[in-house]
Amino acid sequence: MDDLARLRGWYAEDLRLRTPVRRNPAVVEAFAAVPRERFLGPGPWRILSDNRLDQPFETPDDAPHWLYHDVLVAIDPARRLNNGLPSFWAHNFDYLDLRRGERVLQVGAGTGYYSALLAEMVGPHGRVTAVEYDAALAVQARENLGNLFLIHFCFLSSLRRSSSQLRAASIRPSEMNAPGGSIASRKPMSARNNCRLRAHSPN
Repeated sequence: MDDLARLRGWYAEDLRLRTPVRRNPAVVEAFAAVPRERFLGPGPWRILSDNRLDQPFETPDDAPHWLYHDVLVAIDPARRLNNGLPSFWAHNFDYLDLRRGERVLQVGAGTGYYSALLAEMVGPHGRVTAVEYDAALAVQARENLGNLFLIHFCFLSSLRRSSSQLRAASIRPSEMNAPGGSIASRKPMSARNNCRLRAHSPN
C-alpha cells in the first residue's frame, strides 16, 4: 500500500467516526478508494474549515495530504463554489444505504468527486447518472472521471431537459421511483440544509 492509499484510509476512518457512518460500510470503503485530488485541479488549494468559513487557508504547496481532512476545498472562489464537506456527504450516503447494482440519479455533480464515490458504492453492475447545471463544471467532471470508473456517467448542461432527452441519456425519471432507485440532489449552495435525498429500497 502506497502513502496516498494509507492517507485515504485514515481519512475514510476519520469520516466513519466524525459523521458517524452507522449503516453502510461501503461509504467508508468508497472514501478510502477514490483519490480526492483528481477532482480538485492542481494545487495549491484554498481550504475552508466548516466552522471558520470566513477564514480560508491557502495550502503552502500541492501535496495531496492537505485534501484528506473534513474540509471544504474551493473549486471556483470567485463564485464561492466548493467541493462539498466530506462528512456531510458521508452522512447523506449512509442514509441512502446504497447497495451494489442499484441506480442513482445525482443532481449537482460539481467536478465529479461525489459521483465517483457513488459509482464506487453501487459497483460495475449499478448505474450512476450525474446531472450538472453549470456547463463548465460538467466539462471538468467528465475530464476528471475519464475512464477511471466502469459506471456510465451522463452530464447534462441544464436541468431543463425534456423527457425524451432524459431517455437519450439512459435514464427515465420513473426509474428513480422504482425499487432500487435513489435520488441525491443539492441546490448550488454550500449550506447543510440545501440537500434533498430520496431513497427506495429494493423489494
